[in-house]
Amino acid sequence: MNIDPNNTPRTVDDAARQLLDSLTDSERAEFRETDPLELHFGIGMDIRNAWRLRESESPIHRDAPAREGFDGSDYDPLDGDSVSGLVVRKAMELVRGE
Repeated sequence: MNIDPNNTPRTVDDAARQLLDSLTDSERAEFRETDPLELHFGIGMDIRNAWRLRESESPIHRDAPAREGFDGSDYDPLDGDSVSGLVVRKAMELVRGE
């Protein structure tokens, strides 16, 4: 896996596709079979750090609250861990064809 910190996606959907594109075939096969919670400290931490998901001004972090029903609100209940979880779950949906 090779996450490019200089190519931060702007949306959760774009981040999920970019994450999948960064995986080798064998990594993708393993990813497909792994429980998303098990990826929190591996892939999850990699994307949190590379894409600055703990920063509320990161592009993905601005997109994530709208996905969770907080569009048009100043309230942002999501932290970097939650945002990376959204990205991983969306990538899981894509790789599993859901």
